[in-house]
Amino acid sequence: MPARRFDGPAPELRAPDGATDTHVHVFSDRFPGHPDGPPPLSDVTFADFKRMRRRLGLSRSVVVQPNAYQTDNACLLWALDRLGVTARGIAAVAPGIDESVLADMSALGVRGARFMNLPGGAVSTAHLSDIIARTRPFGWSCIVQMKAGDLPEQESLLASVEGYVVIDLMAMTLTPEAGNRDVENTLRRLMDGGNCYVKLSGRYSRLLPPDVLAAFDALAATVTAHAPERVLWASNWPHIGVPDTALPDDASLLDLLPQWSQDSDTHTSILVDNPARLYGFDPP
Repeated sequence: MPARRFDGPAPELRAPDGATDTHVHVFSDRFPGHPDGPPPLSDVTFADFKRMRRRLGLSRSVVVQPNAYQTDNACLLWALDRLGVTARGIAAVAPGIDESVLADMSALGVRGARFMNLPGGAVSTAHLSDIIARTRPFGWSCIVQMKAGDLPEQESLLASVEGYVVIDLMAMTLTPEAGNRDVENTLRRLMDGGNCYVKLSGRYSRLLPPDVLAAFDALAATVTAHAPERVLWASNWPHIGVPDTALPDDASLLDLLPQWSQDSDTHTSILVDNPARLYGFDPP
């Protein structure tokens, strides 16, 4: 199998100062995987992540807890400690977590809780209300990941969230459901509520059928045009679960943004202003 690629030409899109990738995962062999999660990736390092960020010209990152570690956030906190003010974190926290633990994580830059209604997910939306009640005093948002087809039935729960909610990886629409009007309309309504962001994801595989990619691009453009002030961009590096033979080139993922919107001010909103507002980054 080909090795993962961390170097190469820079993207054609020149990232503005303060540009943020809002979904990356960090692994380290310092931290063993959790027995309830999938194995940690063993062929990517913290140094690889920093190389990728430099190549894309990004200034900031939001590090998301991978399923491999479940609710043991030690690796996440280790990464945040090393990245300092250039990063924020999204943790997977167990129901009933102690307030002092949340305070310690907040001090290191954690600003959100992750919920995942997919196999291997550490915490599902069944615990959403309890965990939000515990994390809201610290200013945390939540990010939710689920199959696109499940989004409409979860709409009322997500609309009831006090504080900010992020629909992760554009509701996992790298399937024919990207063209589902119920999914599109649900995303529109949630964004219209004023507290919901949608994360445009580079969750691409080079082996996906052209019609699926076309539907995904159309939905990304629609969401961006509908409420550009509540859209984020994410690479989903290092593309967990994508076979090595199908891995996308990270520079090409950033270059998708001009396909979804040709307005440079919108690019700045998505890459700089929106994540700064949501995650508390200082102005660049």
